[in-house]
Amino acid sequence: MKDIEQAFEEELRVAIFRLGAEKSRGPGGFPIIFFQKFWNLVKADILSLFGQLYNGVMDLRCLNNALDTLIPKKECAFMTNEFHLISLLNVVIKIITKILAIDFILTFTSS
Repeated sequence: MKDIEQAFEEELRVAIFRLGAEKSRGPGGFPIIFFQKFWNLVKADILSLFGQLYNGVMDLRCLNNALDTLIPKKECAFMTNEFHLISLLNVVIKIITKILAIDFILTFTSS
């Protein structure tokens, strides 16, 4: 494996392990903790996905989806202000945004 591929693999692993393990699931039903616990199993697929994304051969419509839902703040909620709106994002989108955030912070704190 090339040095740059190893560096990106480590960057990807760090990003996944910095995400909240128990936060809301994506539309596919898998929480972040699944990717953390089974990193060695899913690593090749995630790296392949990022390779397709980098090479511009991925149809982004398969990633760009979310499930919006209302969670009641109390029992028998009726009014709109008695609900929390949450958006269940695809886990890959969460990983992409985490990598971008880490890179952004590193870029602007090192200059």
